Amino acid sequence: MIKVLFIAHSTFPGGATIALQRLVAGLIDDGIQARIVYPAFGNSSYEQKFVESFSKMGCSCVKCFMKPLYIKKSNLNGIKGFITKLNIFLKQYISYRNLLTIARKYRPDIIHTNSGVVQEGNKVAKVLGVPHIWHIREYQTLDFHWELYPSESIVKKLYSSSNTICITEGIQKYFGLNYSSGSKVIYDPLFSISNLCSEIQEKEEYFLIANRISAEKGMEDLINAFSRFAKEKQDYKLIIAGAGSKEYVDSLKQLCKSRSISERVLFKGHVEDVSSLMKGARALLVGSYNEGFGMMTAEANMQGCVVIGRNTAGTKEIIEKTNGGFLFSDENELTSYMKIVANMSQEDLAQFMHEPMTIARSIFSQEASTEQVCEYYHSILNRK
Repeated sequence: MIKVLFIAHSTFPGGATIALQRLVAGLIDDGIQARIVYPAFGNSSYEQKFVESFSKMGCSCVKCFMKPLYIKKSNLNGIKGFITKLNIFLKQYISYRNLLTIARKYRPDIIHTNSGVVQEGNKVAKVLGVPHIWHIREYQTLDFHWELYPSESIVKKLYSSSNTICITEGIQKYFGLNYSSGSKVIYDPLFSISNLCSEIQEKEEYFLIANRISAEKGMEDLINAFSRFAKEKQDYKLIIAGAGSKEYVDSLKQLCKSRSISERVLFKGHVEDVSSLMKGARALLVGSYNEGFGMMTAEANMQGCVVIGRNTAGTKEIIEKTNGGFLFSDENELTSYMKIVANMSQEDLAQFMHEPMTIARSIFSQEASTEQVCEYYHSILNRK
């Protein structure tokens, strides 16, 4: 039995956490033993749900003093930058010592870090003489405008000298890992095939946005495009399922008010399971400027839902593989695609999504992803 120590960078129920939960569930079914290390900070209710989700699988979870590298580009210059770097160094050392103690007790065969923004797992793995895997889920410098610490060249060298799983071909290429023998592209595990309905559900008169509500998700563009669309299609609504800061959400509500569409844009907040909303939506709208993967994009296609997404990064990669939607470059193009989808009959939509749904399920299912990760583990251990 392979023992894996997973390092989670957060307990927030975002894409990385959901992907980790699904991956571990699938790996346990394949005979992998897992223990989860998570940072000892953040929202206590998130932590409770996080621990409960893994406990149900039979996995133990351990807290670790750990501060992932969320560093803004402006924070590494001058005296302030020196203080920031010193603070990071001290926190990384404490985290390293704490994690080393945990790892020595567990004695894993592999250490698997679930994000590219935690470096201590790599250091601990070298001390223990076990393989380490970085699961790189974000562009960091593009999607979140973070600074690579301690520098871009050093981080890329760390990645290239380790084993890496990149969640898209775009991320692998961005970090210069597309020619690395130790790097694999494995898409995140989404729905299990056994839990999916084979029929495409009848669509209702609404478009859906399902992601974290923040500026990098291109929210203003989506709302502006819907306001143009809404002038011609009086019965359609825009449903926004996702959480964000109160200040930013309020600014979007004000934007809706200024466009006279407040009553037609529904802010649902965080929704535990958006599957039912996806199944009934005319299309999922994805406005992210540099989406690392686009879990919701892939999930929508697996559910038989059209995606109208920005022609960049992970969104583009998914749609080009499945042909399950349309790619826009500006607000006018987005509005045009919304009109096209709205004018399609139920039969047209079902026919349009039949093959993309089949392709998406073959590529992005929980079974496909966990099988590839399992094979990767065995290949790494065989090399060792």
